[in-house]
Amino acid sequence: MDRGGDARQAANAIAHGLSRDAALRAVTLTAAEFLGLADVVGGVDRGKLANLVVTAGDIFDAQTTVKYVFVNGEPTSVRTKEIELFEKYSSRPASPKRAKNPGGSK
Repeated sequence: MDRGGDARQAANAIAHGLSRDAALRAVTLTAAEFLGLADVVGGVDRGKLANLVVTAGDIFDAQTTVKYVFVNGEPTSVRTKEIELFEKYSSRPASPKRAKNPGGSK
């Protein structure tokens, strides 16, 4: 699911009264039906492509954490460039202290 587009629109619709079930259907099966692809994608049924996202909370909440992603039924990494950069730079050694007046006193 496009966390930046469809999910945000669905979350906005939920905030204005649409049920969560209807919102989920809108971004999955209804979208597939509209594109004429409902026999291939849009639901968890035998014979369809199995692309799934498992979250730690409400999928429509921008603050929820994605735990697992499956593409074509195979697990896929949920690591993002942001996570990799955070880990890279948060574990670097502290900078050495600079001398207050390395060139001598004036």
